[in-house]
Amino acid sequence: YASICQRDQFDRPVMGHVNFCPSQVSTAEADFGEQLDTAVHELLHALGFDATSWALFREADGTPRTARDSSTGLPTPTASYTCPDGAVVSNAYVPDANTLTVGTQRGVAVHKLVTPRVVSVARDLLGCDSIDGAELENQPTTAGGCFGSHWEQRLFVHELMAPIALHVGVYSALTLAALEDSGWYQPNYTVSSPLPWWRSAGC
Repeated sequence: YASICQRDQFDRPVMGHVNFCPSQVSTAEADFGEQLDTAVHELLHALGFDATSWALFREADGTPRTARDSSTGLPTPTASYTCPDGAVVSNAYVPDANTLTVGTQRGVAVHKLVTPRVVSVARDLLGCDSIDGAELENQPTTAGGCFGSHWEQRLFVHELMAPIALHVGVYSALTLAALEDSGWYQPNYTVSSPLPWWRSAGC
């Protein structure tokens, strides 16, 4: 697991930690690839691909995407908020609808990152121009978490930031788009892996 420990004045994570359980570390050469993917996955959480970051995302010019309290400089925490999974939490930073939307699709609660680059990449990957965002996992994997910190497994099964590690982790443009839309990073999209099989998903 991993988490963010400190942010700078622009909310960019500048210090974090990652924990690896020694009993789960293998020295077998055949396990190296999966363990490397796990390490990068956790580092990406520490760099800001995390539910605690969604409300802190910024525009390219540094303007916060979610309105801020003038006295604290942070989003105003809600007194009480019902999460997509039905849990009620207090003091939650709820991202603005220009960053994350919550709704119901297929009879379940769905939340999506709807930032510009994420939408563009999701449309390209899935071959559908009407997609309005990329779904996040609707079963938060952190105790007390309200929004997912991973891409939806059902749609993005092999993506490096899906919640369950498989035999291959794909370093796709979708995660890079989310990092760029945070306002904190300028990714190099030429190192992302193409995913032509996703195009069959359609609308």
